[in-house]
Order: sequence, then structure tokens, then C-alpha cells
Amino acid sequence: MVMEQAILDVKALMEDGPEWVQERAGIVLDMYEQHNAGELSDEEYAELLEDLARADQLDKLSDDFDMKNKFTVSVMALKNVIGIVA
Repeated sequence: MVMEQAILDVKALMEDGPEWVQERAGIVLDMYEQHNAGELSDEEYAELLEDLARADQLDKLSDDFDMKNKFTVSVMALKNVIGIVA
């Protein structure tokens, strides 16, 4: 249930967020599909999610704290589910 909500949150960001969020949300969804297909291990998936949510990288993209927070919370929720499953 947590995974489904996190994916819904990422999809909402992809539809309604600024361009930088839409691009990164699309990457997250692609990685989600790759992970589900067995193309990415849990460890690879978690590491890639962390890389996408790194604050220093997001700070270069935008000054919108609320949008960066929404993106980070959604991505880290996916990572945390992997931690529970793995």
C-alpha cells in the first residue's frame, strides 16, 4: 500500500510539477518499471533513488522548497519500501 501511494505521488508530480520535477519523476517511474522487471536489484534501485533526491543536486535545479520537499518525500518513500522488502 505504501508503494502504490508513493507511485501515485510521483505520478502526480510528473503531471503537475515544474519541468525539472516532471523529468525526474519520469526517471523514477522508469526505474520503478525496471526494478519490477528485475532489471535493477533492490540495492541498485535504492542507490539510484537516493541519487535523484540528493539535496545538493535539487538545490541547483530550483529554489522552490515545497516542490523539492514533495519530490524528496515521494522518492524516499519508495526507497524505504525497498528497505522493508529487501
